[in-house]
Amino acid sequence: MGKFKVLSTKRLDPSLVEQAGERGVAVLERDAISVQPIVSEDVFQQLVPWLKKPAPTYAVFTSANGVGAVQQNLLHKGVAQSPDWKVFCISGKTKKAVLSAFPSAEILATSGYGAQLAQHILEQGGVKEVVFFSGNKRREELPAILTDAGIDVHEITVYQTEETPSPVEEDLDAVLFFSPSGVSSFFSVNGLKKEAVCFAIGRTTAEAIALYTPNQIITSETTSVESVLDAVYHYTQTINCSK
Repeated sequence: MGKFKVLSTKRLDPSLVEQAGERGVAVLERDAISVQPIVSEDVFQQLVPWLKKPAPTYAVFTSANGVGAVQQNLLHKGVAQSPDWKVFCISGKTKKAVLSAFPSAEILATSGYGAQLAQHILEQGGVKEVVFFSGNKRREELPAILTDAGIDVHEITVYQTEETPSPVEEDLDAVLFFSPSGVSSFFSVNGLKKEAVCFAIGRTTAEAIALYTPNQIITSETTSVESVLDAVYHYTQTINCSK
C-alpha cells in the first residue's frame, strides 16, 4: 500500500512533516491564507488607553496572530513592559503566545472555541467591558454573545487575513484544514473526489467544511496541529486494520 497523501492548507513544522512520512503519510503543503500583523500608529493609539487604564483591564484573544500583532505594536513604539491585563483566550497555541508575550498578564479562562470563551467571560462575573484584539475576518459569536449580555466590547483589528488560493492537481486522500478562512480559500478553486477525507482543527472549521462538501469530516480532539495529525494517523491505522 502506498503512502496516504494529504494536503495541508498551511505550512507545517518540518519535523512534523518528517514524522508524518515515517508513519506512512505524505504531506503536500500549500498556504491557503496569508496572515499579516497591522503595525501602525493608528493601532498603537487604539492600544494606549488600555495600557493606561486603571486595573482591571480585561483583554480577549482568539488567535495567536492577535497576540503577536499586539506585541509587535508595543515593541515598535518601545514599550517593553508587559501589560498587567486580565486575559481570556483560546487554549493551546494562543494561550502559549499570551504567556510568552505578556508575562505580567493573568489568564482568567481559556476555551477551545470563541462561543465557549464568551460564556466563561460571563461566568467570571463583574466584567463590564473588554478589549477584543481581532483579525479582519473574525467570527461573530464571541462579540455578539458579550454584547447581548450587556458587556461593552471594544474591538481593535490588529491583523489581516487574506485568502491565497491555488489549484491542486495531485490526487489527494485527505486535506487538512486549520481555519474557516483556509476552507473558503481552498474550495474557491478546488474540489475533492468523494473518497477524500477532510480533517478539521476544531468545530468551527469543521462547520465551515460542511458548507462546501458532503465528504467525511474528522475533527481533531484539540485545537493543535499535532492533534490534527494524530487524527490522520488514527484514521490510516483504521484503514490498514480493515484491509
